Amino acid sequence: MPTLKDQINHILIPRHKILFLYGVFSLLLLTSFVFYFSFSWFIGIDAYVISLLIALSSATFIASKLDKKHRWKTRMYFRIAIVQLILIWTVSGPIRAWQIESSKAKSELIINSLELYKKDFGVYPNTLEQLKSTFNQSLPKRTNLGTKYWYSLIDNQEYQLYFKSYYGYYYQYVCDTGEWIYDD
Repeated sequence: MPTLKDQINHILIPRHKILFLYGVFSLLLLTSFVFYFSFSWFIGIDAYVISLLIALSSATFIASKLDKKHRWKTRMYFRIAIVQLILIWTVSGPIRAWQIESSKAKSELIINSLELYKKDFGVYPNTLEQLKSTFNQSLPKRTNLGTKYWYSLIDNQEYQLYFKSYYGYYYQYVCDTGEWIYDD
């Protein structure tokens, strides 16, 4: 049975199996972090990612000094995390674009049903549940990334339909113009 010292050495001088397990765990953790902060950002997702890159780069530098002194290989953990973070940052743009466009397309069922309701009754419904029960059809409640579609009625003649996208932008459908606008 390996001793505590042996187990610590496996961490401080990692082999491929340990680095692989760490890579899987850190990828999940970094992806969750970036995904979470992309919807609740205060200073922008790029600032979060850059801050993480600076922190990881600093940790890599410190680990390199300690590795040299103690003959460890801990800097590999930080190098893996830096590569993963750059990869996540690179793919987040296309994912964001896909999420926005697919969410707009998915909302067409809601928009078309709202317009049909107004044509039939002269006003828009008070809620999407009222719309759903009137036409007895299933309407999407969430975008493809899981954010909710929100609906509010304004003076029975206008409505707001909006959703929150990746990177924290709110996309709103303007019923008068038939266009989407966004705001952060």
